[in-house]
Amino acid sequence: MRIGIESHYVHGIARGTRTYLENITRIMPALAPEHDFYLYSHGYEKAMQVRHNVTEVPSPYRLNHLNYLVGFGQVARRDKLSLFHSQYVGGLGMKIPQVVTVHDVFQASHPQYFPFLHRKQLDLMMRLVASRAAALVTVSSYSKAAICHFYDISAHRVTVAYEAASDFFRPTKPDGALRRQMNALGIRNGPFFLFVGRLAPIKNLKGLICSYGFFRERVKVPVQLVIVGDQDDLFGDDGSREAYLACRYKASIIFTGSVRRTLLRALYSDAEALVLPSFCEGFGLPAIEAMACGTPCIVSDRGALPEVVGDAGKIVQIGEPDELANAMQDHIEREDLKAAKREAALQRAAMFSWERCARQTLQVYRNVME
Repeated sequence: MRIGIESHYVHGIARGTRTYLENITRIMPALAPEHDFYLYSHGYEKAMQVRHNVTEVPSPYRLNHLNYLVGFGQVARRDKLSLFHSQYVGGLGMKIPQVVTVHDVFQASHPQYFPFLHRKQLDLMMRLVASRAAALVTVSSYSKAAICHFYDISAHRVTVAYEAASDFFRPTKPDGALRRQMNALGIRNGPFFLFVGRLAPIKNLKGLICSYGFFRERVKVPVQLVIVGDQDDLFGDDGSREAYLACRYKASIIFTGSVRRTLLRALYSDAEALVLPSFCEGFGLPAIEAMACGTPCIVSDRGALPEVVGDAGKIVQIGEPDELANAMQDHIEREDLKAAKREAALQRAAMFSWERCARQTLQVYRNVME
């Protein structure tokens, strides 16, 4: 079988989608050496292990949904593909089965966070996927339910293949060089809470900053808040800048931007807890990576976060700043809770596996080809 995988998201700001592609394109060729894999991207970074059954093909199309819709039917015919796997967008005029991974449908479930034209474009793309894809893959039961509900898709067409933390993420004590990098960013040699993700309205950074202010009013320890991630300009301002400027403790809030994986692992490992109060997550990859580093999570009760974190973290009600502040306070003041949650975090992370995700995806391929 000749399998085409559209992989342009390996260069995108959507870190979860990028990580998903990097891992399945690394693992699936090793699990299925009898199949040939064609990876389509512009400027693929060759991050995956080179294998005899992998061909990296420069994509003839830039990041434009119309080009993807129309163009990849031609590519499939040119390369004599048996099956085509894409992210979010399906191709028109394609005579072979299509598998589409859809990580979330926030444009339908949370339309208030999307510019009008972008929301309509995503909605149209998803409706085309619903009508044409032989099968869909998604990354949580929450996302599966949302896909089926908003786009009237039968549940048997959607397979849940959970994401995971890569083996790279494990408990790591920062060495001298990493500690200097952290200090250069303004992170002191003391306790801090960590947020990781795109800086976008759906992440609820305004709520996090407000809760952090309430938390600091209650504790004497100068705990920092470290925010890792880039601004996503597509979605506009969410009020978090105003909340930051108004916060009495803004000098203890550190915005790092994106960081390298080695530093991210050190930050996960060194944090008191990862705090992810999102209004919704299709999966919540930072939560599983933090738990793999032995770090507890404080997450909102929305989207897939309760499903991913389970009993290994603290789940708080969204829209209740006091509840989030209380959870942060508990992590600082209760050593017994902290130790128990760290062990539970490691055990929870071990339940998720990229190899299992890849095997489930390969089974989807086989099912649609039968």
